[in-house]
Amino acid sequence: MLPHEQPSSIGDWIEQMSKTGDSNSQGLFETLLWTAWYARNEGTHNHKVLDHHWCFSFADRRLLEHKEGKIAHYQAEKKKLAAQWTRLSVGFLKLNVDASIVQGTGTKIGVVFRDLDGQIITTLTRFYPDEMVVEVAEAIACRDGVSLAKNLSYVGNVIADIFDIISSFDSFIPSYVRRIGNNVAHLFARYAFSASSNEPTIGIIPEHVLRAANLEASVLVL
Repeated sequence: MLPHEQPSSIGDWIEQMSKTGDSNSQGLFETLLWTAWYARNEGTHNHKVLDHHWCFSFADRRLLEHKEGKIAHYQAEKKKLAAQWTRLSVGFLKLNVDASIVQGTGTKIGVVFRDLDGQIITTLTRFYPDEMVVEVAEAIACRDGVSLAKNLSYVGNVIADIFDIISSFDSFIPSYVRRIGNNVAHLFARYAFSASSNEPTIGIIPEHVLRAANLEASVLVL
């Protein structure tokens, strides 16, 4: 139907009303249609005469009950979610674990870490071929979760050290590059395996690393 075209049938008129009205008006309109049908059935089968005042009042009550029901449902769901999640203090992570035992297959565990806003920090899933009892499976899930927490704590301390060091610079812009763009540093990391001491070596450049650096420099895009 073209814009501003007059509806040619009751069906077109109903379709037009459903598309142009706001949600409240549309809800009232649909409820009125149902009420009219209810009033018609009452008149046909029970010989009751229900005038338009009754129809409007009945539709208004039904719509109000529907809205109150939706609000109650929303509040119940919100309360349910609030009971499921307790906001953490700054600097803490929340660990949730669970285990799933699949008969004839084995045991699967899931680990989730979230921050104080409920955002996922990292996860872990693991499969064990053994079909465990529930208590053992959940205990193992807890163990794996705590083990991951220990690693996260160490990584967090390292990152904190990095931020502490770079705070002394006027400007520092970290970025991620793929291996193909980080070849020189990769060669240095490999070269470290040949060192006889765990003390850092500064300023010593092996010949093969120097050649790689010169090759990269020769194809720099300025």
